[in-house]
Amino acid sequence: MDETAAPAIQAPETQTPPKGEVIMLPPDMRTRRLQEERRLEIRKLQKVGSSTLSVSLPSAWAAEQGLKRGASVQLVEDGKELRVIPVGEGVGAVPKETAYVIAADECRSPEVLSRVIVGGYVLGRDHLIVRSKARLSADAVEAIRRTSKKLIGMGIIEESPAEIILQCSIETQRYPVDALFKRLYNLSSSAIVDSLEALRTKDVKLAQVAASREEDADMIYWLIMRLILSAQQDESVRTMIGLKSRADVAGYSIIANDLERIADQSRVIALNVGGLVESEAKLPGVLHTALRAHGLELGQLFADAMLALLSRELDKAVEATEIASRLRKEEESLVLQTLGAVHDAQAVLRVRRIIQAMVQIAESCRSIAIIAFSRHQSEPTRFMRPSEGEKPVR
Repeated sequence: MDETAAPAIQAPETQTPPKGEVIMLPPDMRTRRLQEERRLEIRKLQKVGSSTLSVSLPSAWAAEQGLKRGASVQLVEDGKELRVIPVGEGVGAVPKETAYVIAADECRSPEVLSRVIVGGYVLGRDHLIVRSKARLSADAVEAIRRTSKKLIGMGIIEESPAEIILQCSIETQRYPVDALFKRLYNLSSSAIVDSLEALRTKDVKLAQVAASREEDADMIYWLIMRLILSAQQDESVRTMIGLKSRADVAGYSIIANDLERIADQSRVIALNVGGLVESEAKLPGVLHTALRAHGLELGQLFADAMLALLSRELDKAVEATEIASRLRKEEESLVLQTLGAVHDAQAVLRVRRIIQAMVQIAESCRSIAIIAFSRHQSEPTRFMRPSEGEKPVR
């Protein structure tokens, strides 16, 4: 026999358990099998009264959820699925809130510390403890205070030299996402209008006011992202904030990012308009007129995209994509006009930034319009509806 050859492994003899004997599975396998059996359980509908149909809830599931007689449940429609979510009195005890400790000493700068706090807020963590091994630096304390003021519902509840405790309290049902989207639209569209007016009237303060609106937009954006991420984990949250199905979560995340980008670029426009006014840059009247006309069309594009999203005006989505294409073609003409008419290099740079910001806003509006158009096609529209009696062509 070759001693280097691997020894043959003989399969153990299988023993057939005596009839009637129960085979005990490992705990993890028993849990998985029980979960699979529950998921695949089929129950018959019972007729109650003249028109009502009912179905009983599995007793084991009801016990796990702490449901007792008289408890309330929420029914959530999701396409062909109907979900049952325990709510209100009669439900088991609310799980103990988890506190998250932020190690301030590991944050190399106040900006990093601020980002960590914002990240915890967006992830739905209501109780944050910012802690240092020795003493929190003055810059760290300032960053904590400044950041907490930018997060809706977040506040400092306790403070010591080495520790600051933040608590977030938000009534989710008070913040439907569509209403927050509308608020973001109002902030950004007002900033664009005010910037154009500031350029026309040479009003530096009006340009500064327009730029400051971006801070309010950031607050709304972080709240929207918190709500959307919570909706991914909790279906009751999804219903409270106005999302019809799980498919809405991804689309709404993209729209929120587009609206935040529009707010950022609106600030870019306002800051550069303020710079042009302060430096008393000489812009020819023709360029003033061209920039204003471009800005007005941009405002119409933004309004059409939001009407398509919030009011189901699908024709507005089509118009928005057409305006976006037209504005894209006009960009080169505006740039050439600027280079030919403005001889101050700093002024040329500022005008170029304004044009670039307008282009990016137009692209974000186009993205919102496309998502809105696709989203509303999930229900019958004049553009598409289920066929009646027609068989698919093979």
